Amino acid sequence: MTINVTLPEANSQFLELIQYIKTGEEVLISEAGIVIARISPISNDRVPRVPGQDKGLVSMSADFNDPLPAGILDSFLNPYCSKSSNEDTYFDSRSFNHSV
Repeated sequence: MTINVTLPEANSQFLELIQYIKTGEEVLISEAGIVIARISPISNDRVPRVPGQDKGLVSMSADFNDPLPAGILDSFLNPYCSKSSNEDTYFDSRSFNHSV
């Protein structure tokens, strides 16, 4: 069951709400009738990982390990610079005024 409380109620009843959450229930905190937070218990029930459980679900293209094209590789190596139409000129995006 989920309980819905206002922000002032959550502030004044915090310890009681924690006890409620410890029993596995969820608490929603609202402000002006709008839910702003959800507090729920953390589940420690982890499903063990099974090697190979997704075998056959993932595939790689034949050219996966081939070298990247020069333009893409340059974007990785110089993330703040990109070539303009003139191959010898670079544009530094850090100096661009984004507020225009």
